[in-house]
Amino acid sequence: MDIKIENLTVCYGKHEVLKDLNFLFEKNHIYAILGPNGCGKTTLVDRIAKDFSKTSDISYIAQETLGELELKAYDVVSLGRYNPKDFYHSLTREDKEKIEKAMSDMDISHVQDRNFDTLSGGEKQRIQIARALAKDYEWLLCDEPTSSLDVKHQVLFARTVKRINEEGKSVIVVLHDINLASSIADRILLMKDGRIYKAGIPSEVLTEENLRACFNTDFVRIQNEDRNIINFIYNV
Repeated sequence: MDIKIENLTVCYGKHEVLKDLNFLFEKNHIYAILGPNGCGKTTLVDRIAKDFSKTSDISYIAQETLGELELKAYDVVSLGRYNPKDFYHSLTREDKEKIEKAMSDMDISHVQDRNFDTLSGGEKQRIQIARALAKDYEWLLCDEPTSSLDVKHQVLFARTVKRINEEGKSVIVVLHDINLASSIADRILLMKDGRIYKAGIPSEVLTEENLRACFNTDFVRIQNEDRNIINFIYNV
């Protein structure tokens, strides 16, 4: 199922965070949303998660942490397999297989018996990603899922996103890392001041001019011809 945003305006008090947004997220794509702080990226994915969760199978990795949980890491991931309408059901063999697969995908199986509160920030983030991956979903929504991850686990997340897309899942991910977005997404949304400034394939959207206009910072573009990946360095 596609996700269609029509005339979406969101205000916090008198401040318009999103301003009459219209966009069609087509299934079977990986969308990366980029833009400066305060441009509305988080608000957009929050609203998608809330407005479409009743009509689409959505798994959402929110930006905020889960807080203090006196649960083992395995039990936190297993929450992804529970139905809110039938929370007391026992885990089936399929449930357990999906939990174990998600933990393996995020390289977090070795801490499954540890208390969630004792984990590092990066480990907690990988547990939250694994919890989302363990669900049955059509769309995976992620709000800055790599913010606490080291380089190794950023790459692991990127490879996992590509794999699940090849398996038929659709992805919307908010990122700050322009190069990471270029490496995993086939569609880019560049946001500015509560609006979509540019949207399309990476080679068309990720230009020095567009990035300068949105971030008010100079970039130098480097084209990797062999892999068709666009990379940028900051012009400090």
